[in-house]
Amino acid sequence: MKSKFTILLLLQAFIVLAQNTGQKYLVGAAKQEITYSDEDKIGLFGYGYYPQRTDSLNPASSQTYTRAITIKDPATGKRLIYVHADLGAIFNPIVESLLKRLKADDPSFDPTTLMVVATHTHTAPSGCSYYSSYMLPTPGIKPKLIEFYGEKMYLAVKEAQKKEKLATINIKKGSFPPEVPVIYNRSLQSYNLNPEIPQDFKQEDTHLAANREVLLFDFQDTSGKTFAVINFFGLHINEILNFHNFINGNSKGYAGMMTEEMLGVDAIAIYAQTAAGDVISADYHNIERFNKQMGQIIGDPNFHAYKEGSIEHAKWGGKTNADKTMEILKNPTQMQIHGGLASTLAFVDMSNVSVDTKFKISDKEERTSSPTMGIAALAYTNAFDDKHTPAKKLFTPIYGISQFIFAFQKPFLSKEDREYYKHLMESQSPKKIMLNGETKSTLGMRQETQTKNPFQKMLINQMASLDPAIQEFVRQRDLGALEEHTSLIEVLPNQIFRIGNVVIVGLATEITTIAAQRLQKAVLDEFKGQGVDMVIISSYANEYSGYTTTYEEYQNQRYEAGHTVYGKYQLAAFQTVFSRLAKDMVTGQKKSLDYGLRPPVFSQHELELRSNLKPLEGLERKMNFETSEKGEKKKVKKEK
Repeated sequence: MKSKFTILLLLQAFIVLAQNTGQKYLVGAAKQEITYSDEDKIGLFGYGYYPQRTDSLNPASSQTYTRAITIKDPATGKRLIYVHADLGAIFNPIVESLLKRLKADDPSFDPTTLMVVATHTHTAPSGCSYYSSYMLPTPGIKPKLIEFYGEKMYLAVKEAQKKEKLATINIKKGSFPPEVPVIYNRSLQSYNLNPEIPQDFKQEDTHLAANREVLLFDFQDTSGKTFAVINFFGLHINEILNFHNFINGNSKGYAGMMTEEMLGVDAIAIYAQTAAGDVISADYHNIERFNKQMGQIIGDPNFHAYKEGSIEHAKWGGKTNADKTMEILKNPTQMQIHGGLASTLAFVDMSNVSVDTKFKISDKEERTSSPTMGIAALAYTNAFDDKHTPAKKLFTPIYGISQFIFAFQKPFLSKEDREYYKHLMESQSPKKIMLNGETKSTLGMRQETQTKNPFQKMLINQMASLDPAIQEFVRQRDLGALEEHTSLIEVLPNQIFRIGNVVIVGLATEITTIAAQRLQKAVLDEFKGQGVDMVIISSYANEYSGYTTTYEEYQNQRYEAGHTVYGKYQLAAFQTVFSRLAKDMVTGQKKSLDYGLRPPVFSQHELELRSNLKPLEGLERKMNFETSEKGEKKKVKKEK
């Protein structure tokens, strides 16, 4: 009996030791530079500002990279690939370009095992989506750019695979103290509407109304040395504004480079996004206080985050994040990842999702609708109370005109159209719709009637005189380049990685803090009893389709809500889709979703019409001198 008891104790001790040691995976990490200089005058993605474009002779003020981490289970041979890039967003053509290369090596390659994400820097080249609405400032599509990113990502993946070695994956946590000026809530009024909020945060509390926690994946080799990290911290990184016409990775880009230098040779540091939808790196609600504080930190008494932004601000943010990563790496491990690898992916028409009962707000049917953008999205300001800003004063009467036009047309609509608009208004209210991606309508004026109806033609031309992006729309419309499918995306990839006891949700939108918490809970509930301890939202994944807010935030119709394209039930729709995806993952039966659905295919003819367009003339960048990190000055026209 005594010997049996001793054996039992030894066995228990062995199990504890094994758990503490952590399961070994084969992990590889690598990077490739993606600072693009092959073409001239490419628009930068993020601000939608037409004159903001590159110069091939001096395109960048910092290097940018794509990084890849591969994780392989030695027991099963299953491999997951996490690719990250210093880009504004990931679009499906980039993913397809990478997949084409991976499948050329291995025709049986499983697309569900590949997740591609972006930092959401607002100063990276644009032109990688086939959906026109976000590509007007580029202008249009840049096929060479898409292939460039696909090739660089492929090289990073292949190098990472070659470098795979036995490693443990440790989860470590830390947080930024309240006094560190690194993160702020930019939509405080909306944030306060959520019932989860423990208090009514005041205007001076924006730094507290945010998730200041940092989560790290610490990849250690068998000697205990960290050779790669993934830093998950949700934060809009637009320290550098649209006054800057150079490629730059902003603070997350700088943080990656600085961390790699601190960790040593061949180290890889990914600074990924989570819930970045309503948090930002400058306190626009208390701008004078922030300018003074940041100006003192970086030694610039004239610093102004809202008017010009700053490379020095971005560098400081990068160094602050890198230092925090190095500090957290010294912390005890909160959790060690152990267990098998799994992945799943489903393309879903997010414009037509009926919300499951457990996520509904009311007893009636709740269903998403055609993607639209509202006044709040197209007239965004950073003011604390932006209900009466000049932009909204301009757009509101124009919206009123659109409502008048619709009221005039309504009696002549078919029964099917009346039902369509009835559902659209119910799903999208209280949004004041400016752009409908499915009907391709601007202010209620359909694309096909804008050139036939003299009043509509006059109104569109008047709007085009105010915004060069609308001028670009008119040009592409008249070229016949905007005829096929929708102008805003409807079919989105929804993905889940399972790395043992941790689940990563690949989400194609920018999601707010509380919305992400609700989505995490929805997924975690499906994995109850399955050994999953944590769910992480990895946003800007595989595609891009605006924002996701909570139902309560949507009612306030600030920028994030105006850019929540599928309506007020969008978060509940994602909760529905990802809970079904998780359920099918647990049961191993693909019954809850249509896994055969794929995005629509644009014809080569139309893509060519929208490809490699030269920017409209007379809209050159108007800005002051800017200096690249190479010390080169670029002379441009000064503001008049």
